[in-house]
Amino acid sequence: MSLSSFKTSAKATLTLLTLLAILPLNGHAEREITKLKPTTKMVGETKWVTQALQRYHYLNQSVDDIDFKEFVRTFMERFDGFHMYFLDTDREDFEIRLGLNMPTYLSDGNLYPAYKIFERFQKRSFERIDWVFERLDKPFELTSDKTYEPDRKEAEWPKDKAAADKLWEARLTYEILNEVLSEEASDKKGDGEKESTEEKESVSGGPSKEVLEEAVKTIRRRFERWEKTLGEYESWNVQEIFLTSLTNMFDPHSTFMSVDSLEQFNEQINNSFVGIGAQLQSEDGYCIIKMLLPGGPAKASEELGKDDKIVGVAQGDDEFVDVVDMNLQKIVKLIKGPKNTKVRLEIIPAGADPSDRKIVSLIRDEIKLTANLARAEIIEVPRGDKIVPIGLLDLPSFYGGRGRSSSTSIDIAELIGKLKKSDVKGLILDLRHNGGGLLSEAVKLTGLFIPQGPVVQVKDTTGRIKKHVDRDPKTVWDGPLMVLVSRYSASASEIVAGALQDHGRAIIVGDTSTHGKGTVQAIFQVDQPFVFNFRDAKRSAAKVTIQQFYLPSGRSTQNEGVSSDIVLPSANEYLPIGESDLPKALKWGKIPRLDWESFPDRPEKSARLSEDLVKTLGTASTNRQGSLKEFAYLKDSIDWFRKNREQKSYSLNLEARRAKAANDKKKKDELEDTLKTLAKDKLKATEILLNLALKQGEEPSDLNEYDEDDPDFDIHRREGLRIMAEWIDLRGGASSTVSQNTETKKDI
Repeated sequence: MSLSSFKTSAKATLTLLTLLAILPLNGHAEREITKLKPTTKMVGETKWVTQALQRYHYLNQSVDDIDFKEFVRTFMERFDGFHMYFLDTDREDFEIRLGLNMPTYLSDGNLYPAYKIFERFQKRSFERIDWVFERLDKPFELTSDKTYEPDRKEAEWPKDKAAADKLWEARLTYEILNEVLSEEASDKKGDGEKESTEEKESVSGGPSKEVLEEAVKTIRRRFERWEKTLGEYESWNVQEIFLTSLTNMFDPHSTFMSVDSLEQFNEQINNSFVGIGAQLQSEDGYCIIKMLLPGGPAKASEELGKDDKIVGVAQGDDEFVDVVDMNLQKIVKLIKGPKNTKVRLEIIPAGADPSDRKIVSLIRDEIKLTANLARAEIIEVPRGDKIVPIGLLDLPSFYGGRGRSSSTSIDIAELIGKLKKSDVKGLILDLRHNGGGLLSEAVKLTGLFIPQGPVVQVKDTTGRIKKHVDRDPKTVWDGPLMVLVSRYSASASEIVAGALQDHGRAIIVGDTSTHGKGTVQAIFQVDQPFVFNFRDAKRSAAKVTIQQFYLPSGRSTQNEGVSSDIVLPSANEYLPIGESDLPKALKWGKIPRLDWESFPDRPEKSARLSEDLVKTLGTASTNRQGSLKEFAYLKDSIDWFRKNREQKSYSLNLEARRAKAANDKKKKDELEDTLKTLAKDKLKATEILLNLALKQGEEPSDLNEYDEDDPDFDIHRREGLRIMAEWIDLRGGASSTVSQNTETKKDI
C-alpha cells in the first residue's frame, strides 16, 4: 500500500480530534496517565527488528509495503480486541496522525506511536472504570427483552461516548447475570444450607439480595484489579506488543521476544520448570488454556481442556484471586510455585455458558523430560472370534538434538522393537496433539517406515529448494501403519503424515485435514551493534519465518494441511483453529514433484496402500459411523457444541438465562451419562515405557481401570483400532488366540 493513500484533506477533522485529545480527563483528575519512554536499548531493538524482517523474512518484502492503517488497527486491537474502550474517533485520529509517518518512526526506532496509542487506551479505560464504579451503585434491569453479543471481534468501535455508554450498559448487565447464575448454581451444588440464616429476599423471581450484592462485589473487584493492572504496564511491555504487531503484519508466526519472553521460551523448549503443565494465552481479558503439556498435572487431572478460561487462582486453600483482565505474566506467577504445593483454578469450560464454573485443584510438579517423550501401548482388539494385537505410539512432539541421548527417532525405534517382541500386527502413530518440533527428527522418523526416498522439500526466500531425503535402506517397521491426525497436528507432524501418504505407506485417519502450518521459523537475537553500550549480556530476539515446507509430491502443507484418507466426525471442524484461520497466513503453493520410485531397495513385503484398500476400509468405517452408539453420542455432542458456539447473542433477561442454564445442564448430564456407559467397554491394554523412563522410576500405568467419576473413551482412537484390525484381517494377520483377561469376544 502506497503512503500517498494516507493523504487527506480532513484538516478540520484532525484539528477537532487533536483538541479532544488534550481535554482534561473526567472523573480521575488525580490518577496519572503513564508517560512511557523508551530506553536506548529499546530504540536499537526497534531499528533492528524493522531491518531483520526485511533481511530474513520469507516474503522478502519491505516494511514500507505493509498497510499502516491496518497495522495501527492491529496494535489497537492488542489492547482492545472486543472494541469496548477506544472510540472510532480514536482510530481515525491514529490512522491520520501516526499511520502516515509510521515508516519513519520504525526506521528511526521511534516508539512514539506505540506509547501515544497506549496512553489513549489507558485514558479511555480509566474513564470507563470510573463509569463502571458509578453504575454499579445503581439498580440493574434483569427482566428486559434486550440481548448482548459478548464476542465483538468483528464489530466496530463505538462512534462516540453515548454509543459506548449504551454498549457498556448491556455488558454490565450481562456480567451481572453471569455472576448471579454462577452463584445460584453454586448454591444448588452445596448442602442446601447457607452459612447465613438471613432470609433471602426475591422480587418477581429475581435474584436474592445477597446473591445480587455478591455479583456486584465480584464485578467491582474485577475492575479494581483491571485498574491496578493498567497502571502496571511498563515501556517494554508496550514495545513488545507493538513490535509483535509489526511482525504479525508479515505472518502470524513471526514475533518479537523481549528478554523475559525469550527466557520463558527457552524454559519451554528445555522443558524444565515447575508448574501445572499448561500453555496459557491472554485473549480479551481472559486467561485461556491453549495446550496441556503431556505429563503435567493439568493434563493428568483430565479436568482441564483447550480453550478453558481461568478466571480465578487460589494458593492452597486460600481465597481466590480474580484474574479476569489481569496481566498474563502475573497470572503465570500466581499459578507457578514450589513443587508439591497446591494451586486451585476457577474455570469456565470451553464452549460453556459464561456462568458455568468449576474448581480444579492441582499439585504443582516438575515437568520432566520423560513426560514429553514417546509412549506406547499394546491393545487387544476383538474382531469376530479373533483378537488382533495392535501397537499404538503416542508422540507429543518432535524432540532431540545434538548431544542428547533421547530423540524422537531413537525412542520410537526402541518402542517399536519392544512392540514387535510382543508380536503386534499393526502400528498406529498418534499425532493428534503433536504441534511439531525438529525437522531433522521428522525426516528420521519417516525413514523408520520407508526403505529410501524423499521426505520433505524446503524452499527459502531466494527460491532455492533443499531436499531432505532418507537414504538409509533399513526400516524398523514394514507392516500395516496408520497415522491418527487432527486439526492440532501441525508442522513436523504434517511432514511425517504427508510424506507417508505420498509414499503410499500409511493410511491417514482423523479430522478432515491437519492444521496447515507449512512454514519454518528461526530465532535471531538482536545484533550487538544495535544495542552498543548495553552491558547486559541478555538480548531480545525475533522469531522470523524463513522457509516453507513442500511434500515429495510438491504439495505445500501451508493452509490446506494433509487430508485424511478416512475422515471421522469431529467438533474441531467448527473451531477456527487451522492455519487458514490466522490473519496474514502465507499462501498455499506447489513446486515440482520428486521421483521417489527411482530409489532402490523398496521391498515388496512392505504393507503398502492401494486405492481399493483405502476405499474398502473407508466404506466399512462409514457404515460403523452410521450404526454404532458411540458415533450417535459423538454426533449429538458435536451438534450441541456447534449450537452453543454458534450462539452469538445472549438474553439479558434473568428468567430466560435461567431456563437456558437449566437446559444446558440437562443436556450435559445426558451426554455425561452416555459417555460413562460407553467407557465401561474397555479394551485390554498394556503400557510400554522407554528404558529412560524405567530408569527414572516410572512404572506402567494400569490402563484397564474404569473410573466412573472420570470416564475415558477415545472414540477416534477406538475407530482407528477397528480400521487397523480390519486391514490386518484382510491380510490374514489376525490371531485366533484370545487373552485370558478378555471377558468377551465382540466386534467393536
